[in-house]
Amino acid sequence: MADLTGKTTLVTGANSGMGMAIVAAFADMGAHVVCAAAKLAEEPLLMRLSARKTEASN
Repeated sequence: MADLTGKTTLVTGANSGMGMAIVAAFADMGAHVVCAAAKLAEEPLLMRLSARKTEASN
């Protein structure tokens, strides 16, 4: 994986699907991630990403 430490990325469609997966991948690579989405998700994106990361580490 690439090292994105110190880089800033912008991900559109970040509240679900591929956009959310890309946000997680970029964050795992050390990037500062700016998220954009057309609609607010019922469950905040950061909460879903935290839960996903916790599940992956178990």
